Amino acid sequence: MKKILFSFWLSIAAATGLFAQGAVEVTVYDLLTLEPLEQVNIKLINNDIGLTLEKSTNDIGQVRFTGLAISGNYYVSFEGDQVYNATSSESFSLRSNAVRSVNLLLPLKISEQLEEVIVKTESPTRINTVNA
Repeated sequence: MKKILFSFWLSIAAATGLFAQGAVEVTVYDLLTLEPLEQVNIKLINNDIGLTLEKSTNDIGQVRFTGLAISGNYYVSFEGDQVYNATSSESFSLRSNAVRSVNLLLPLKISEQLEEVIVKTESPTRINTVNA
């Protein structure tokens, strides 16, 4: 009986190590005002394992992704809308039983109508033909 219990606990301990999980907490801010943004759709992507998750931020601009595999590299992405340009984070990895915190700053879409732009310049680069 002791051997059966020992092997059972040993298999549970091994399985727990194989299924290590991490979490990501994303906070989304307006780049100019640094105010948190609510109801923003955020994607968490890990191309190494083919994972894409999407959630919306809460009323304090946060979203939490839990139960994530620690293999591969993740990044957070915002696809853009009528107000903000698309942006994404740099890639990062997760550690077992740890929460990775990511701050995502969204730049406003700014458009201006230009009447005319003329750019004229002479190139400062010259080819050396004297002693080449």
